[in-house]
Amino acid sequence: MRFFLILLALAGILLVMFKDKLPFLKKPETQPSADDKQKTPSNTVKSDFPMSKGSTGIYVKQLQKALGIKDDGAWGNMTQKALEDAKAPTSFQSMAELEKAIAMLNAHKAAQNIIKI
Repeated sequence: MRFFLILLALAGILLVMFKDKLPFLKKPETQPSADDKQKTPSNTVKSDFPMSKGSTGIYVKQLQKALGIKDDGAWGNMTQKALEDAKAPTSFQSMAELEKAIAMLNAHKAAQNIIKI
């Protein structure tokens, strides 16, 4: 019994050591087809930043919610005007810049709500 366990352990070690050299252990290499290369998931954005007028996506939607305007995810004239009226940046180079602006807009909204009370 002990001999069998030692033999089994040795076989496992050899398989791990030589897995690249044993063809039956290699995974077949597959290349993506032309159709796969053209398909991108609907929630994938090629480049989120820089972000400015004409941008679309979930981050624009978050910005629009913070601005209190229709959140359709497309940065058009209404989003641009709302940013200008709020004296907020009208373009964002990074997620950090966007998060800072959203935090400022949310703080401004909260302050307005306190004043109303």
